[in-house]
Amino acid sequence: MRTYSLNTAAIPGARILEDTTGLLQVLVEEHTERILGASLHCPLSYEYINLFSLAMNQNLSFSTLKDMIYTHPSMMESLNTF
Repeated sequence: MRTYSLNTAAIPGARILEDTTGLLQVLVEEHTERILGASLHCPLSYEYINLFSLAMNQNLSFSTLKDMIYTHPSMMESLNTF
């Protein structure tokens, strides 16, 4: 297993919201890149929940989420940073 972590301060959307406290973590199965879970401690974390649920239920790889195009500035674009 591999854990990806990102401090909220690195997310442009968090800087716009002026709330850079927190951390995002995603637990990924190393060989398949299947998402096993996520810990979302950041502003607007509820926006991530549906995307992670969809990815987990459809067996999408973490790379699929990382390689998507997200709006700027937003919280979701943090996935491009992992």
